[in-house]
Amino acid sequence: MKKTFVLIVILLFALAIFSLGRKYFKPTNLPPARSTVTNSPDPTALREESKVSVVAQNLEVPWALAFLPDGRLLITERRGSVKILDKGIVRLVSEISEVSQIGESGLHGIAVHPNFKENQYVYAYYTYSSSDGNNKNRVVRFKLDENKLTEDKIILDEIPAASNHDGGRIKFGPDGLLYITTGDASNPSLSQNKTSLAGKILRLTDEGLIPSSNPFGNSVYSYGHRNPQGLAWDDKGNLWETEHGSTATDELNKIKLGGNFG
Repeated sequence: MKKTFVLIVILLFALAIFSLGRKYFKPTNLPPARSTVTNSPDPTALREESKVSVVAQNLEVPWALAFLPDGRLLITERRGSVKILDKGIVRLVSEISEVSQIGESGLHGIAVHPNFKENQYVYAYYTYSSSDGNNKNRVVRFKLDENKLTEDKIILDEIPAASNHDGGRIKFGPDGLLYITTGDASNPSLSQNKTSLAGKILRLTDEGLIPSSNPFGNSVYSYGHRNPQGLAWDDKGNLWETEHGSTATDELNKIKLGGNFG
């Protein structure tokens, strides 16, 4: 009993010393406690930083853009107009009278030649009504002379056209060749036919000739496409393509020479 009493006294004394130590001997040189609370961005500050400017307005279905070396911007309107944005002012460059706009078809892509400063060449892809009564697409080279398109030359013709899946993106690649996207003209079987120009990515020289490195001996670079609409190259020279699908089945594809994407 006596031992138990002594043990209780010792425990009480130890607790008293511990309490006094916490009160009068607080640790120093410890880093400040980190707050786990994060502040949300101020919506007002975000609005002030994110300013939207109107570059051009009153355009009718603008479809493609292409910068000239001096910073001016060429704009196509699907109805057949080519316009230029120069120092904030939009001016009409040309009305391509042959353009046939039905549904998704019409004046589409525009591309500036890599050596534009020397030759002033501009390329356009558009839909027209052929003599047989059917709509078709073609790629035409123009010369931009004092804000007017002149000296047109057909680079590629008789690409199948339709009011849907009409393709139409054109761009010069890092290899200096012209790449052209074509839709399947709402006929999926055409995209698998390597001799058809529909449902493809095509590749030509700036004069419309077939490069010897094309995989099938014609203008076809890749096939099996539904409605390819975007082209871009990464810093390693790889070609990427965006493709319109049905409702929620759009695609982003890394394109391979001779690849089947159907």
